[in-house]
Amino acid sequence: MTANCAKRHQCLSCGYSTSRLADMTKHIADSVQLRLQNMASINSAISVDTPHAYAGISSLNIAKMYSGKSHQCPFCGYSTSHSANIKKHIRTHTGECPFQCTLDDMSLAEIIRYAKRHQCSYCGYSTFLSADMKKHIRIHTGERPFQCCFCMKRFNEKRPLNNHMRIHTGERPFQCPECDKTFSRKDSMKRHVTIHHPEWSSQNHMF
Repeated sequence: MTANCAKRHQCLSCGYSTSRLADMTKHIADSVQLRLQNMASINSAISVDTPHAYAGISSLNIAKMYSGKSHQCPFCGYSTSHSANIKKHIRTHTGECPFQCTLDDMSLAEIIRYAKRHQCSYCGYSTFLSADMKKHIRIHTGERPFQCCFCMKRFNEKRPLNNHMRIHTGERPFQCPECDKTFSRKDSMKRHVTIHHPEWSSQNHMF
C-alpha cells in the first residue's frame, strides 16, 4: 500500500492527513469552533455574531464544510455554487428573518394610500399601476398616441388600434371553437358562441 493510499483523508485547512475517516472527522470537529469566525464559506453566508446558532452541528456535517464545495450548509448536507442560495437555505435552520415588511407599522388608511400611490392630477382617481394612470390621464388630455398606418386614424390605447387595423388587413384571428366562423374581434366571437352555441359555452365556462 502506498503512502498516498494509506493517508487518503487530508484536511484542506492545515494539511493533516490520515487513513481513517473517523480520525479526520474528529480532527476537524476539535478545531473548527476555533476557526468559525474565519471560515469564508460561513462568513459569506450568515452572520456569526451569535455562536450559539451553531450548537448541535454534527461532526460529519462539520467535516463536509471542508469537502471542497464552494457553499456548504454547516447544518446538513446541502451545498450550492451560489452564495444567495446558501443564505436562504441556512435561514431554514436558524429561523433568521432579516427582511421586514414596510406595511407592518402602517394603518389601513396609510396602506391604501401606499398601494394607490399614482394619483391623477386632474381628478381623484388613483391606482397602484403606472400603466393604468397613463391610460387614465389620456381621458383628460385627449392624447391619442396610437395611429393607424393605413388611414392615419388615432387612438388613445393600443387594443382599439389593433381591432381597427384588422378592418384594413382583413385579419380574423378569433375562431369559434364549435364551427369554422372567424372574427376580427374577440368580443364578437364570444357573442357568437353565447348566442349560437350556448350549450358549449355553459359546459366549458370559456367566458
